[in-house]
This record gives sequence, C-alpha cells and structure tokens, in this order.
Amino acid sequence: MSDLVAVFVLSMSTFYAVWLSLEFSCKSKLHLLWTIPVGFFGGFVAMAIFSLVVSQSHDFLFISTVCAVFLPLPLWRMLKRRKEAALPTEQTTPKDAASSSPLESLKNLKSNLDLIKKNKVQRNGEVKKVKTKTQTERIRRNYSRKSAGFKKLEIGDRITFDYTNANYETSTRRVHITELDGVYIKGVDLDKHATRTFRSDRINGGIINMDTGEVFYV
Repeated sequence: MSDLVAVFVLSMSTFYAVWLSLEFSCKSKLHLLWTIPVGFFGGFVAMAIFSLVVSQSHDFLFISTVCAVFLPLPLWRMLKRRKEAALPTEQTTPKDAASSSPLESLKNLKSNLDLIKKNKVQRNGEVKKVKTKTQTERIRRNYSRKSAGFKKLEIGDRITFDYTNANYETSTRRVHITELDGVYIKGVDLDKHATRTFRSDRINGGIINMDTGEVFYV
C-alpha cells in the first residue's frame, strides 16, 4: 500500500467517524463514545479488506473505486438531513418572517391590545344588557306582588297620592287616570294640567280615591 493510499484510507476512516457522529447526534447524548471508534475503525477495516480484494496497481484507480463504493451512502444521508433541517425554514410564511422585525412586532402587539379591548367592551355590553334585563324582571316581579291594589283602580278615577320623582323630590299629586298596566299609572296631572306617568314603587303610602274617599295600597 503506497503512502497516498494510506493517507486516503485514514482520511476516509476519519470521514466515516465524523459522519456517523453527526448521524446519531440527535438520537443519543452518548453517541461520541461509540460512533467515533466504530466509524473510524469500521471504515478502516472495511477499506483494508476492500484493498485486499481489489488490485492496487494504480493508486488513483483504487481511490476512485473506493469513493464510488463507500461515499454514496454517507453523502446521500447528509443531503437528506440537510433537506429535513431546511424544511421548517422553507415553510415559513412571509407573515411569520415579517413579524420578526421590531416594527411588525409592535404593530401586532397593538392589534392584539385593540382586539382585547374590543372583546372587553363587547363583554361589558352583554353583561350590562343582562343586568338591565335582570333588574327589569325583578322590578316587574315586585310590581306583580302589588298588582292587587291596581284592581281597585279604574280608568277615569281621580286619585291623589304622595310621589317621589327621580330627583328624590316628594310632592302630592292629583291624577285623572287614563291608562293602567299594573306597573305604571298614566294620567293627567290635575295640578300641572299635563299628562304624566307614575311608577307604583315610588308612591309613598296609600292612594286615595278622590270620588269615594277609599284608601288602598299598591
């Protein structure tokens, strides 16, 4: 075996050791303990046996033959690993690539904050609607308990009562009833000569029928 062939065999053995280490680097943390010895000595023994079988009369012919036999497998595996490693990068969308810039990150952050704020406003609106609906239902339930008193009232009756308005001002009202619905009393205010609507829960004390003098409560 000439010096050139010996150097080539050592180089190929080293190449096999490095390739085998890279091949199993992602599969085992202790791959260096066996990949380097197996790759180096395995390649060396395989090429030594191959050199005994093949004529070494021409060094370059021997080197070319060894390369044709021993290099395709590691080169194919290295090319395949490179394609697999490059696959996530190739699948990266332009949007993901653009979002890596600081300006795009700030824009995305602002968009997310606006979306969160919008969702919060929507939720608050829904909660407010539910709360308002619940309050209305509760008021109507309370009114339903008092509806018995309204049965004694008729459209056309003239009544008087003490009433507290929305500004918490209490005054005595005299009303000619024009409409009753069990919750509100609607009629003409005889003192103000205007149509007014009164909530029964704001009536203080009893209601006096001005025609009969009867007193009842709602």
